[in-house]
Amino acid sequence: MQHRIMLVDDEYDIALVLAEILKSASFVVDAFTDPASALEHFSSHSADYSLVLSDIKMSSADSGIELANAMHKVRPGIAIVLMTAFDIEVYDLPPFIKKGDVIKKPFGKKELLEVVRERLNIVN
Repeated sequence: MQHRIMLVDDEYDIALVLAEILKSASFVVDAFTDPASALEHFSSHSADYSLVLSDIKMSSADSGIELANAMHKVRPGIAIVLMTAFDIEVYDLPPFIKKGDVIKKPFGKKELLEVVRERLNIVN
């Protein structure tokens, strides 16, 4: 089964690099730089995705945590991994997001793929 990942980061260059890393590991990736567009697409196509990878801090009013909450309402149980450059403790994470579901920036390719594979229960 090929896993499809929704990637949301408001910084285009970061979204592009992360998408390439994930694609190089044989994931199908749909990248969005606008959380509202991502949520709109997810609302209609949630069954297509195995995992959502989203930045927490974005320039629009919608944060990654708000996005995660909205996506969880659309499809409870969707695997969600959040990214941040800040300490995890500063966030009020929803109960369905565990500490291991948050990856601290800067991170490398290996760390990103380990977290994604672990969340998708892919044994390598």
